[in-house]
Amino acid sequence: MENGQSFAQSLTSYPQYIPSFLTELIAQAENNDELVQTLNRIVTYQNSIEVKSSDLTKQVFASLSYFIFLFIFILVLITVISIYTLPVFEELFLGFGAELPAASQFFINMSSFIQAYGLFILAIIIISLIVLFIFRHSLLLYCPILGTLYHKVALIRFLHTTAFMLRQQDSIAKAIEAAAQSARNRVYRRRLQRVRKALSGATLFQVLQQHNFPEKLVYLAEIGEKTGHTSELMDKQATLYTKQVMLSFEPRLRLITLLFTILSGCLIAFALVAMYFPIFMMGEVV
Repeated sequence: MENGQSFAQSLTSYPQYIPSFLTELIAQAENNDELVQTLNRIVTYQNSIEVKSSDLTKQVFASLSYFIFLFIFILVLITVISIYTLPVFEELFLGFGAELPAASQFFINMSSFIQAYGLFILAIIIISLIVLFIFRHSLLLYCPILGTLYHKVALIRFLHTTAFMLRQQDSIAKAIEAAAQSARNRVYRRRLQRVRKALSGATLFQVLQQHNFPEKLVYLAEIGEKTGHTSELMDKQATLYTKQVMLSFEPRLRLITLLFTILSGCLIAFALVAMYFPIFMMGEVV
């Protein structure tokens, strides 16, 4: 702006923060001397998108950070036991012509396998992490327990953005295009782009039905087109989805925490059995 650019022109340098459809609205507002009113409407729109998929992910990782560190500790403990402790018992048992307990032998075999194919296993882990990162948007939508919530978060952005653009007297095609730009999830972004292209020869509810959107949204679009209240209905449905996400997130997070607790307990118990069972059997072997 110091170089003589308008506010809207300066915002085009930051598309990662300000979508182009908002920049266009600001440019129109500057030309019509309605910048303050338009900025207020944009702030209201941004505040309406209360739930973000990134926020859900951050809360999940924040709640499970203890278990992540616990898993790392367990893996280090199992590695130390398998490499330094259990081989000593194996030599003692073999010296007396006996066999180690199955749990202890399993850890020794696993340790030998890791030492023999360590680089190959490391390469598989790195490739798997890269694949997970590339397809993270699809995996979030279809992951167990939380997948439906990520679907609703994407639909909340779609509904609020479409309703916001319709209130600016824009066409439904431009509103869907704006919703595609605002979509954080790439799967939904491509899906909305296909919806935008299909609108040329069909109504909104027909296109949503063809692209397998929820039946409620299809019915909502049909009623909205008949009554002329599409934006109001979309905002109400988005508000309903927001409440559903807020109410169901905590119970699902507690379920994930419970599952991680059980898994951690099983791993620790298995490691303790593998370590101490040979000690208890030493009397029988000798």
